[in-house]
Amino acid sequence: MSHQAIGVRRKRLELWGSCAVLTLLVSLLGGCAWGITRTAENVGPGSATVTGLVAETSDSLVNYWFEYGPTKNYGYETTHRSTNLAAGKTQAVSEDLADLNPGSKYHFRLCAKEPDGTQSLKVCGADDSFTTGGEPSDLAIHLYPGLQPEFDPDVFDYVTRCTTDPITVDISAPADTTVAVDGDEARSGTFTEDLQLSAGKSFELAIDDGSGTSTYYVRCLPVDFPAFSWTNPGDPSANFYIVTPRNVLTPSGASAGDYVTVFDDQGVPIWWMKSSSPMDAKMLADHTLAWGRPSANGFEIHDLDGTLLKTWRPVGVPVDLHDFQALPNGNVLIGSYPVRPGTTDLSAFGGPATNGTLIDAEIQEIRPDGSVAWSWNVKDHIELSETPNRWRGEIYGQPRLQPDGRESYDWAHWNSLQKVGDMLILSFRHLDAVYAVDMASGDIVWKLGGTSRPESLTVLDDPESNPFSGQHYARILPNGDLTLHDNNTHEVAPPRAAQYGLDLSTGTATLLDSVSDPDVTASPCCGSATRLEDGSWLASWGGTAVVSEFGSDHSRHFKLQFTPKAGSLGMSYRVDAITDSSPTIAAFRDGMNAMP
Repeated sequence: MSHQAIGVRRKRLELWGSCAVLTLLVSLLGGCAWGITRTAENVGPGSATVTGLVAETSDSLVNYWFEYGPTKNYGYETTHRSTNLAAGKTQAVSEDLADLNPGSKYHFRLCAKEPDGTQSLKVCGADDSFTTGGEPSDLAIHLYPGLQPEFDPDVFDYVTRCTTDPITVDISAPADTTVAVDGDEARSGTFTEDLQLSAGKSFELAIDDGSGTSTYYVRCLPVDFPAFSWTNPGDPSANFYIVTPRNVLTPSGASAGDYVTVFDDQGVPIWWMKSSSPMDAKMLADHTLAWGRPSANGFEIHDLDGTLLKTWRPVGVPVDLHDFQALPNGNVLIGSYPVRPGTTDLSAFGGPATNGTLIDAEIQEIRPDGSVAWSWNVKDHIELSETPNRWRGEIYGQPRLQPDGRESYDWAHWNSLQKVGDMLILSFRHLDAVYAVDMASGDIVWKLGGTSRPESLTVLDDPESNPFSGQHYARILPNGDLTLHDNNTHEVAPPRAAQYGLDLSTGTATLLDSVSDPDVTASPCCGSATRLEDGSWLASWGGTAVVSEFGSDHSRHFKLQFTPKAGSLGMSYRVDAITDSSPTIAAFRDGMNAMP
């Protein structure tokens, strides 16, 4: 069968399918308008006339318009017009298109609907296309179902969303430029190629503009990959950004899968791997990727080709996934929320007088052979009275049910760790405080925030009465300053990234800098804030679907946003920046290519 005959048959099938839908609509709504696409006429270098028929099942006013653009995603619409039609009648309509690019392919279709509210959905005719006359003046590359970002000669990596249908690549190349699609013959002019690719796989575009050949890479996103947007009014400070978005949607509005994803500095996902409920994803010094996974009861280490190399777990207690640190000696630091043996009278804090079961926090240093090199438990060094009053109603009023049915109380809620010299820096959400622990003795060296104890530092120059609330990701910088993500839970102020100068000789902590994202008004949990080497702030605004970076002058570098599920703010637990020159983007490409 010829290609022309196949095209005619396909249009007849599409029309039959539309008619079947229309019959159903008529039975439900009592009336329906629809468009039937006809051929384009008077096609010139920069203009064309698109034509079609408007139809109606009842006597009614009909709205109609043409959609057109470089792909079947269209993107442009003609003026919406109206006409009165009798039941079962059609009317020929047309529209002149101007300011088109010469030598370029355009898709179009006619759409219609009743304007009185009885027909909620537009009904469009089959897709058709035409190619304008003349030679292309500029290189244009379009993909269906879409290309992210739009093609730019200075951007070399792209993604599209793959389905079971082929990808359509439309090329318009001027006479002095050739394009080879996926190793095929290099050509100029206007042409189309269809490619069948599966999720995770890629194809190349080799473009020669006369000065040499440049290679561009387009990779297929899975259907359930999260919807995302990227805006970058400034220049990002890192090369790559690792995120783990959850509770978010796909572009179609379906629930997205959970993916550990590496974005490049153009906002393009260049590496990803599906994983159930991943948390705290980061790149280690040997260029492997680590993230926690509840069903693994530990932190997994993966090569860039996806191979699982090792799973680290604490000993004798269930893992907690808030944080993980690989140490230079080959050991790792990992945390847990063990349940305290026995019961405690919690009536003084708003809990039960009997059968009070507490959840503590324990940090372990684990050797490669799985044995414990060092451990520290919060119950031995911090009192229950250090939980501020504003947390007690939530903690003791909303107990956590243990597998054996006991009601338990998460009074401290550890959420970040960092080994600095001989000290361990720990953040506790339900204590509103950061602690420095002497690893040799286990003693508290200093405390910042929360209720007062002898080791507490005095906060200076911070306009907020409580320096922070529900904070996450406490980190000591090389110069000794402390940074953290201040969620400002239970506070009116918005979340912020904050930096404090610590003077242990005077027992003070001075607020040196802070930045908030004007698009984020609340951060109910989680999150991270990192001060990069150039002074920029990188933050994952915990409990929201926003990741952003700001320069040292607080000007926005970029905003990466996912689409949260209804009733949820979405979440990207943390963001990890890769600022080193290695691994290269080629290493991430190779890793993706090696995945099954």
